[in-house]
Amino acid sequence: MSGPEPADAQPPPPFEGIDGYWVARDDFRGLKSFGVYKCKAAAEEGECGNKWSSAHATKNYRQGCRKCEALSQPWLMWHNTSSKARDTNPNDKKIPHDRKRCEACALGVCTAGDADDLATALDRLSF
Repeated sequence: MSGPEPADAQPPPPFEGIDGYWVARDDFRGLKSFGVYKCKAAAEEGECGNKWSSAHATKNYRQGCRKCEALSQPWLMWHNTSSKARDTNPNDKKIPHDRKRCEACALGVCTAGDADDLATALDRLSF
């Protein structure tokens, strides 16, 4: 895995207090992490150029751009160096997963929100 870009060339961390650095998608060794996207879709007057981040970026699946709807793969993915089992974004529960623009959701393989979906389903059951 190649090392991080110089600190001044990287986007800020996904949230304050997380340990790690951004790597190119091709250099990312996991399957899912925080990701940064740059839409490369051609619009009538040049490239769309929209940028966004996602807590549900996957190495092998794309997300749709909110500006032009074109599908893009993450440009950068977060390599976590924390000793914690999993760093979580404190804002993650506040922002719903955009299933409409998630290629993994469309293919039925998305894991975003699985624990919450299971908890909701169990709450609905009565024993």
